[in-house]
Amino acid sequence: MTTLRRHALLIGCDHADWPGHELPGSRVDLENLCWYLQQSLGGAWRDDEISVLFNPDASEVLGQLGFIVEAYDALDYLLVYYTGHGSLDDAGRTLLRLGPLPEQRLSVEQLVCPVSRQLTLMDCCRNLCVMVAAPFSVTDDVFGGVQPVIGDPGTCRDAFDAALAASPTGACVAWACAPAEISASDPRLGGRFTYGLVLSALARLEATPPPCVVTFPEVFAVARDWVLEDSSGLQNPEINNPVPWPLAVRT
Repeated sequence: MTTLRRHALLIGCDHADWPGHELPGSRVDLENLCWYLQQSLGGAWRDDEISVLFNPDASEVLGQLGFIVEAYDALDYLLVYYTGHGSLDDAGRTLLRLGPLPEQRLSVEQLVCPVSRQLTLMDCCRNLCVMVAAPFSVTDDVFGGVQPVIGDPGTCRDAFDAALAASPTGACVAWACAPAEISASDPRLGGRFTYGLVLSALARLEATPPPCVVTFPEVFAVARDWVLEDSSGLQNPEINNPVPWPLAVRT
C-alpha cells in the first residue's frame, strides 16, 4: 500500500476588534476537528500530519502553508480549515479576519496551494457584519453522545489512502453559509457548520455497512440539510467543485 502525503492546517481565531464579539467556540472547533481526524473513522491522521494555528497573523498563516508545501514536496492532499470571524470584500471574496490586533485579513484565494488535492473549509460569516456567537438547537454534545466507530487505525488509514489515490485531483472549497449570511457559533459546541459535518460523518458511517468509504460531498450534503433545518433556513452552506475525496472510513 502506497502511503500518500497528506497534511491538515487548522486555523482558529477567537478574538475580535470590538468588545463582546469574541468566539470561544473557535477553540472548541479546533479540538473537535483534531479529535475527528485522529480517529480511525477520520482516516487515522498522525500528529505530525496536523498543524494548528490559534490566533495567528496573516504572515504566520502564509508562512505555515509555504512550509508545509515545501516540506512535503508534492503533497497529495491538503486540508485547510478556518474557524473564526469572516466577511466579504467589495469584490465578493470571503475574507478571514486574523490577528493579533490590529486585525489582518486574508482571502480564501490566498490559501490555495500548488498541491494535487486541496479541501478548504471555512466556518465563518460571509457578510459585512460579524460572526454570531450564539447557541444553536442541539441537546447533546456529539462527542459525548455518539461513540466513534471502532476500527483498526492501520487498516482505516490504508482504506483512506486508497480511496484518495483513486480520486480526482483538484481544489474544493466549502463555506458554512452563503454570501451575505452569518454563521452561528456556540461557546460550548463550536460552529454549527463544523459540528454538523462531524455529526453527519458519524451518522453516515453508522448507516452504512462496513467496509465503506464516505466522501466529503456525501457528508456535506447531510450536514447542509441539518444546518438549514437547525437555522430555520438562515444559514445555507455552499460548496464548489465537490470532488469525491474520502472523509470517513469504516472497515
